[in-house]
Amino acid sequence: MVPSKVVCGVLLSAVIGCGRIAFDTTGWGGGRGGDGDGGGGDAIDPMSTPYNFVFVTSTNAQLADLGGLVGADTVCNTLAHAAGLPGTYVAWMSDAATTATVRLGGARGWIRRDGKPVVDTTTDLVAGKLLYPILLTETGTAMSGQFGIITATMGDGSHGQDCAGFTSALSSSLMMTGIASQTFTTWTENQPGGCDQSLPMYCFGIDKTAPLTYTPAVGRRAFVTAAIWLPSGGPAGADTTCQAAADAQSLGGTWRALLSTSTATAAGRFSASGAPWVRLDGVPLASTPDVLLTGGTLDAPLNVTETMQYRGSNPAQTGATSTTALGQLTSTCQDWTTSAAGNNQRIGLLNSITLYFSTPIFQNCGAGAELYCLEP
Repeated sequence: MVPSKVVCGVLLSAVIGCGRIAFDTTGWGGGRGGDGDGGGGDAIDPMSTPYNFVFVTSTNAQLADLGGLVGADTVCNTLAHAAGLPGTYVAWMSDAATTATVRLGGARGWIRRDGKPVVDTTTDLVAGKLLYPILLTETGTAMSGQFGIITATMGDGSHGQDCAGFTSALSSSLMMTGIASQTFTTWTENQPGGCDQSLPMYCFGIDKTAPLTYTPAVGRRAFVTAAIWLPSGGPAGADTTCQAAADAQSLGGTWRALLSTSTATAAGRFSASGAPWVRLDGVPLASTPDVLLTGGTLDAPLNVTETMQYRGSNPAQTGATSTTALGQLTSTCQDWTTSAAGNNQRIGLLNSITLYFSTPIFQNCGAGAELYCLEP
């Protein structure tokens, strides 16, 4: 059950929303409220933070050219220090002898260059409990799109494909890659790529051990249902499902599903004049409601359920190509009235900040999917 009283500045493992929409993660006014451009690299003092930095390298590399883990670490430290980031850094990579999680040692508490919190412990990291996607480079610039990242590491932090021990540059050899704009496990384990590719890496600071704390934001709340919904009863049936899920956790409030139909857009079901939407762990999805309602890039994915579970690449029912577009009967399970075989639904991906509402994928309505539930 989500508690009704909240203590600000709580640990990541006990976060439920209070505080400011500005989402001050560090006590220095760090972060710019999520304008989505990844700027604000100088918004915090890198020399004063009690936390480690984590970033995506602004340069690309091939595994065969790195000289193993030692060479990858050298790249991380060179870039970090050139950008004014203090401390020691290791690449998020594994080889046959050492896993990426072991390489992080006893470090904890990682933030991005803009001050936004990423994750507290390695346990949370491999459990997929990332607050924001890593996304930003050492200078604070955001990677764009579904950008592949070299990891050689699986979602649980274990050794993955590594171009034959960091030696092969052949397209027929494989390395594990992740996606910088996603969270849960696909940030590190998305799909294998050919070893002829030149891609960025993730770099983690390892010097500091302060538990990550932050001030959760307030606003209109949002969650994704822990259970799938088999379409029936139209949008009202989806709304009832959202309300029941919220009521079961004593969340209070009124809840509505973010769905398009053949006669109404998903955005049209919500007010653009209210407060921004915030996940139940206190993380704002975007700085303004318009970002979500116009299908813009979110700051954080809507992948936390009403029971405080973090979701991966699970599908969510959406019904249209964007939040501002009408669906079709063939993409909305007949306006969400049937789960019978032969009917399809358009879906989004829960752990993505760019594909949260629409992918090219259609799914059979009989499989169901999870629902995005928002306070209107």
